[in-house]
Amino acid sequence: MLLDPACAYGAGGKQWGVGPSVEPRKRLHDRLTGQHDHSLDEKGRISVPADFRGKLGLVEGAEVVLTRHVSQRCVLIYRPDAFEAVLDRAEQLQTPEADLVCEVLSGSARPMRVDKLGRITVPSTIRAHARLVTDCYVIGQDQRIEVWDREHWESVHDAERFQHFNFNRLL
Repeated sequence: MLLDPACAYGAGGKQWGVGPSVEPRKRLHDRLTGQHDHSLDEKGRISVPADFRGKLGLVEGAEVVLTRHVSQRCVLIYRPDAFEAVLDRAEQLQTPEADLVCEVLSGSARPMRVDKLGRITVPSTIRAHARLVTDCYVIGQDQRIEVWDREHWESVHDAERFQHFNFNRLL
């Protein structure tokens, strides 16, 4: 009999004495979610939303890893441990796709530091890949942040593009 991991925890997150193999599902408050309107400044810096900084523990001087997405024109921002976990998962798969993920993510990766105002400088090569100029969205995607040019996000995620899919069972 399979137990739903979400049912293994009661109020306050205390475990109810089920087997040690049962782990809690990620709670919404643990995930990065939401879409924030931002702008790159003249030095190519982006402000990380306060709620994202809080969830990731990004204080002044904290290191993050910026890289490009493999198949989308956006910037990916990870905590170093989350970035290493992505690379480790891909390396274990030993497939051509996983090799490409490692090649692109590692080859484009740049460690950067958060400044005292919660900003991160996006290197020019990564900005160029994502076609970031000024107006952008900073978007929470579970354990990473994505930065998209506003117009590009709107064109890629236009509702009409997805009309032929039936998402009802997922929503």
